[in-house]
Amino acid sequence: MKKENMKRILFASLTVLLSFHLTYAYPQLVQSFDVGDNIYAADMSHSGEIIALGTVGGDIFVLDSNLRVITESNIDESIIALAVSGRNYTFATIKGEVYYNNQNILNIEKAPNCLDLSNQGYLLVCQADNLSLIINGKEYWTKQVYPRDASITDDGNYIVVAGRDGNLSLFDREGNLIWKHPFDGVKIVRISENGEYISFATDDKVYFADRWYNILFDMPIKVKDMEITGDGSYIICGGDSLILLDRYGHELWNYSLPKGLEKVRISDFAEKILVAYWDGKVEMYNNLKKHGYPEIEKKENLSNYTSNKSNKKVESEKTGDEGNTNIIIALILVVVFISTCIGLMLIKKKT
Repeated sequence: MKKENMKRILFASLTVLLSFHLTYAYPQLVQSFDVGDNIYAADMSHSGEIIALGTVGGDIFVLDSNLRVITESNIDESIIALAVSGRNYTFATIKGEVYYNNQNILNIEKAPNCLDLSNQGYLLVCQADNLSLIINGKEYWTKQVYPRDASITDDGNYIVVAGRDGNLSLFDREGNLIWKHPFDGVKIVRISENGEYISFATDDKVYFADRWYNILFDMPIKVKDMEITGDGSYIICGGDSLILLDRYGHELWNYSLPKGLEKVRISDFAEKILVAYWDGKVEMYNNLKKHGYPEIEKKENLSNYTSNKSNKKVESEKTGDEGNTNIIIALILVVVFISTCIGLMLIKKKT
């Protein structure tokens, strides 16, 4: 009888331990923001410190990591592409006007379908059939590669392109082709900050490769958007849910979302995850796989910013005493683990 009771206690202890593990395994919403207009473009720096949002109505918001407004401006034209690197950002309008930190630096014939920006300020522009590298506001080179999407490393040394012609290509900074492989249907492509890893997606699969196009894994995931961390260790996939993968192809978690995701971004080490929705809502998550922060309960009347449009506001959630909470949780886990080990030893002795 005592043996059966001990087994029940051990089972309960393991259940508690597992539930704490699951608590750590999902992201937690900590801030939200509403721009009051449809969002078409959004990006976040690798550090997660700077976020830029572009709306159909021509609003540009630059936010900090707490989704508090740093600057807000309007140019009366729909923002269709946007990129952030470090503390700098670039965006393009539906008329082909390209801006760098709110200064118009370039006017192109057709509206670009994608932009990317390196830490050195090298600007990558996808436009109709052509891909251009812009340095200091001037065209450095242009190639006819029919870009559907493209991505540049932070140092500008590598550029990966998904072409509408059914090819996936890698170029160096001078525009020299390193490799080209046929791969039809790629709609999103990303290269890690260090240029070591490439992730790309078709309508129904996500792929992960090294710089030399060795496919390391593929996963049957339908995505609206995706992003890779700076060192290539994690891939965040956004669609009907958020799915976090590591570079070995393991699914770390799958988190359901409401409909309407437009963009998803992830910071270095997968610490912060940004989700932007078409309806104008933006959410910032802490990834508990890394931090173990408690989920923040939304409070009323905590807005610290209201723009000139009454329906725009930021909702800030106080994180509380995170350090003390983490210590308490850690102590509970240690106690449960030790109790489980002692119980197993006692059962072994009695048997």
